[in-house]
Amino acid sequence: HGTTLQGYVDSSNTGVTFPAGHVIGTEYMNYKGYKSYVSSTSWTTTNLTDSIVVKSATSKILVQPKINIKVYLGAVSAYFRINESTTSLETVLDDYYGNGSSAANTGTAYYQYLHDHNQSAGTTLTYTINMRPHVAHVHGIRVNDYMTGNQNVSSLVLMEIAQ
Repeated sequence: HGTTLQGYVDSSNTGVTFPAGHVIGTEYMNYKGYKSYVSSTSWTTTNLTDSIVVKSATSKILVQPKINIKVYLGAVSAYFRINESTTSLETVLDDYYGNGSSAANTGTAYYQYLHDHNQSAGTTLTYTINMRPHVAHVHGIRVNDYMTGNQNVSSLVLMEIAQ
């Protein structure tokens, strides 16, 4: 026994109501490259950028970055920020801290942010994850660089959720 939709199921979603909490759109990207040293306190991209086309003006976008990070000289911490240009979103996420020793600290930072975009259906939202070290440091931070030299994968997932 299924649910019957009434209306038109097309790119405009005219006449269709999505049940609250349902995922109505998903975008996903992997970044397998290597982002070299970031040593100044200016925001710079992690190369995690993806877009999603809004299907509903009342939906929200769940932004989920996973960042493999190497913080050099553990006293330095890394800050991450979500940017979205259409809505002028600039939200600083939590810090990823070094270990306070003279050695590099490596790990994976996971974040979730629910963006209430208030944009009409058909609007393209492009999200970028930026980073910077807490203090300027010659060694700074890197994405996808562990001490073994293996290339790791960072990712960005965007999910549109009906409200």
